[in-house]
Amino acid sequence: MPEIILEFAARQIRRTFERAIGKSIAKIITELVTNSDDSYRRATEATEQKGERGTLEDPAPIIILFDRAKRRFSVIDHAEGITDKEMEGRFGTYGEESIDRIKGYRTRSLFGKGLRDVLFTQKNGQVKSIKNGHFYNCRFKWKDAQGQERPVLDIKAPSRVTPELRRALRIPENGTLVEFVLADGVPNPRPEKLADALSRFYMLRMINSSPYREVMLVVTGRRGDSKRQLSYQFPEVKIKDRFQQTMVSDLGTEIRIDAEIGITAEEMSQGEAAYTEREGGLLVLDEDGAVLDLHLFGFDDEPCARTISGTVKLLGAGGYIRTKLNQPEPEEVLTETRDGLNKQHPFYGQVREIVHGKLSPIVSKLRELGPKPKVTLSDKTRARHQQAMDILNRLASEMLGTGARVPIIPVNKRVPPREGIAFANSHVSLKAGLVTPVVLLINTNLVSPTDVIEITSDNVAITVEPSTVTRGEESDV
Repeated sequence: MPEIILEFAARQIRRTFERAIGKSIAKIITELVTNSDDSYRRATEATEQKGERGTLEDPAPIIILFDRAKRRFSVIDHAEGITDKEMEGRFGTYGEESIDRIKGYRTRSLFGKGLRDVLFTQKNGQVKSIKNGHFYNCRFKWKDAQGQERPVLDIKAPSRVTPELRRALRIPENGTLVEFVLADGVPNPRPEKLADALSRFYMLRMINSSPYREVMLVVTGRRGDSKRQLSYQFPEVKIKDRFQQTMVSDLGTEIRIDAEIGITAEEMSQGEAAYTEREGGLLVLDEDGAVLDLHLFGFDDEPCARTISGTVKLLGAGGYIRTKLNQPEPEEVLTETRDGLNKQHPFYGQVREIVHGKLSPIVSKLRELGPKPKVTLSDKTRARHQQAMDILNRLASEMLGTGARVPIIPVNKRVPPREGIAFANSHVSLKAGLVTPVVLLINTNLVSPTDVIEITSDNVAITVEPSTVTRGEESDV
């Protein structure tokens, strides 16, 4: 038998890309904003090595353009720019260690996958760049190759830059624009919600709080552009503990933990909130300032820990993570889903044991000093939940009427009768002008989903056209 080269189905390749960011707008934009931040870092280091100063804008701008009507995002920087050859080198191989890391640049990227995870999962993804008077363009698309859909880079030949092109790209000198249209399954965000989410998202806090960066969200519309600067101010804390401790990893390398733990005057949302909503916790960083996690190491769901905030710097963690990824059998120290440290990995267990031990006396003291919380959610989280419930109740009233009640299906009535059709509830009250949901149990061995069912009563005949058909698990429903 001849050797067979294993082919990967397009859906498997897509799943690899999609697994990293899912449908999270915050994660999608974070990948592109941090790429721009890395480019400014490289440009700054290059000018410093040449003994030059003041060649970049201060603060350096990162512009997020959002056209909600077209569902289109663009992220623009005025940093290095990238040539066609650099595009080929940076984007051409998925999963190899970042070229910037290999060259010794300080960068958040470990394996340089973030931009491709975005552009191969969204629509019309492309990178447009100006460098040294030339324009470069790379399109990210899917193409049929010998009967199999494959991700393809379409890198165009360079061309001269015109003033009109500079104005269209909003790039006065060197710089890069990354553009895409949201995929169909990704919700179109409301601009005000988007600005709030991006401002506080834990992976962007170091950039949004930096005096050397200016991140601007520009929403385009028929009435012109509306602008809002994304900024983050770390909460004021009363320091409860500062400590430095060295641990030895399973590779024999030293990881120095440099932590600062404080408490705030007011409660913050903690583990009960999603990463895009969470306010409190300890921001975990590596030696390059890359954000690894936002965590409380065992106290995320502890009501008395809602005022805890601070930082945990793991000096040497970036090198450790890269080494683990470069092994013949790579290990996932950070989750591929960009949700922080892998809680199943021994590295996290080592860090957790140390930090948890430092947090324990602080949490114990907070338990003693304050009244015991009656609820497990912070005030802000409960307010957001109540707001969501109010919206749902309002929608239900609009759809069903103010007096309508969704029927409860008795447990013993959840299986339809063998003879055909039965109401889930023995008594159903209908009122003129009021939409009333009714659950009808149907044996589909006897009735087709396309059949129109006519029900007669003592006074009137009722025609039922089902709006929803739910198939039961244990019977032919």
